[in-house]
Amino acid sequence: MTTNRFLIRNRHRSVWHARVYIPKHLRHLFHGKTQLKRSTGYRDKCQASRTAAIYWAQCQALFDDLERQMSSKNKSKDTLKSGLTVFENVLGQEFRLDYGGDHDPEGAKQEREAMADIQQAAEITLERFHDKPEMLKLLMSNRNPAPQTDHNTPETVMSWDELYERYVKKEEERVLDPTHKITEKSFKDYRPHRELWAKYFAGREVHAIKRAEVQEIESWLRNLPTRLTKRNISIADGINMAKQGGHDLNTLSAASYNHYQRQLAGLLKFAHKLGVHRDDLSVCIGQMNAKLGQETFRVPFTPEDMQAMFCGQDYASNFGPASQSTPLAARFWVPLIAAFTGARMDEICQLKISDVRRHDTANCHYLHLAGSDETAPDGKQKNIKNKNSIRPLPIHETLLDIGFLQYLESLKKLDKESSLFGLDRANDDKWGSPLSKWFTRKGSTTGKGFIERCGIISSGDRADGKRWSKTFHCFRHTVVTNLRDKSKVLPDGSRINAEDIALVVGHLEEESLKLETHSYGEAVENMGFRRGIISLIKYPGVDFDSIRWT
Repeated sequence: MTTNRFLIRNRHRSVWHARVYIPKHLRHLFHGKTQLKRSTGYRDKCQASRTAAIYWAQCQALFDDLERQMSSKNKSKDTLKSGLTVFENVLGQEFRLDYGGDHDPEGAKQEREAMADIQQAAEITLERFHDKPEMLKLLMSNRNPAPQTDHNTPETVMSWDELYERYVKKEEERVLDPTHKITEKSFKDYRPHRELWAKYFAGREVHAIKRAEVQEIESWLRNLPTRLTKRNISIADGINMAKQGGHDLNTLSAASYNHYQRQLAGLLKFAHKLGVHRDDLSVCIGQMNAKLGQETFRVPFTPEDMQAMFCGQDYASNFGPASQSTPLAARFWVPLIAAFTGARMDEICQLKISDVRRHDTANCHYLHLAGSDETAPDGKQKNIKNKNSIRPLPIHETLLDIGFLQYLESLKKLDKESSLFGLDRANDDKWGSPLSKWFTRKGSTTGKGFIERCGIISSGDRADGKRWSKTFHCFRHTVVTNLRDKSKVLPDGSRINAEDIALVVGHLEEESLKLETHSYGEAVENMGFRRGIISLIKYPGVDFDSIRWT
């Protein structure tokens, strides 16, 4: 290296100065300057040359470091990472910022402004020491991240275990609050889905849960084996199996997957609401399309199906062998009630004798479908699907003609709190499970279910390759289809709309979301209107007139 080319005289031509040219691609970091200058302090050229050589080497080391920092910056392009922005200034110092910019435009703006301020401060420092590369070198060698406030740490720190306990308590309160639509049954049914997350995040501080971790759950949750408890598989082992994959056990359906995800979303949203996590991580929770790839669809019963089931005086001939779990009264009345109300199987099967009541103003008898706050025949809480399941159901005239009140009269010797149809609660906590199997069971000639005995084909393939089936639940589809007949009008001449149908069958979906029928007092006051809707359920060509209870 020839140092003479880096030596220049000062204006008094007394002391030599060192001069180093800045590479063109780095000049923007020095406010456009083309060179760095510094006095050697010597008048003697030989001594000045040695000092200039040292200065030149320092400058070259500085330029090399700046180039490395620029290369690293170009690769990252200062992109906003999940929940965290990491970048280096021109001095190579690392900074970590998190104002929620990955999901909040205002947070992203704050992060950009903070980066600009930090970068400007670094450039001012660079300008201040532009002629002292040894000082800049010293600053750049201190690469430890500058102390930053951890914006992910909330004011209140809470463990996941405490959060879970408070969440469960809040949900229990919602069950008791009639303004919410969560039922006791749903709360119990979702307990396994909640407990998975209680174990998964156990012992963690809530604010330490990262967005990337929540997003990663989607990749393994769908591989979670089903029925962990029945298979004696712990939650921890089940999660490990799901993460590793490759097991031969059945995995979650789309509906079950969504149940797990919804419970996790509820917990994370609750954490954000309490202020124990800065971000609402529930936005990271995805749902599967439960209907996508669904193989089996329930279809309504056709008029021919109804004729085959309710075949006049021979109606009971297809009931099959007697069974203690499915008494004759249940086999006889439950399908008939479903056909003329659209009620769910458990709603009918858990009725007590005292649940058949009289409404004098509307001049009709009705079934009292009450909520979980009332007891079933075994003294335990009733099962309900949703709050709109709590409703009075006027008894159709056809059921009265068949002999429903005579059947009720025959039960007078029994306790009013006894089961209306002599049923017991099954091991799965449902009242209608044995009757459901009796209705749709497939097997040998002696083991066929009721509809198979009637000659009804209970399943098959559609034109698009999907499967269809007919089960007891199809009575609900049949009643809804029956009431959608545009030729049917109410006594005032108006047509039946979706809300009218929801009023009877207890739907809680689509247009019916705004309709709440679980205010039982108002529901009973509207008994005349409900009776008018029920009376429109008719099945031309079906011989109900010949069916009699004896």
